[in-house]
Amino acid sequence: MITKISELVRHVQECFEQLQMYADKAIQARMLVDEASITTEQKRVLMAEIGKMSQKISEKLMNSARSPSSIDDANGNDYTPKKNQYF
Repeated sequence: MITKISELVRHVQECFEQLQMYADKAIQARMLVDEASITTEQKRVLMAEIGKMSQKISEKLMNSARSPSSIDDANGNDYTPKKNQYF
């Protein structure tokens, strides 16, 4: 049991390290666009795309967060329906 918990903790740590790396890359992308020798319109378009993707990622993270009342639910039956599911 302890081994599985250790593996889970390690996996979660790796996931957050990767998330931090991608956040850093998004910041670098903004800096590169800002410093690039391109037209103002091109910068505006690129920054808008970076902003859209950043917003989508933020929304995905917020929408996947468990509610505070379900954190103590140890049986794994926390069900939060996803938006726009069509079958």
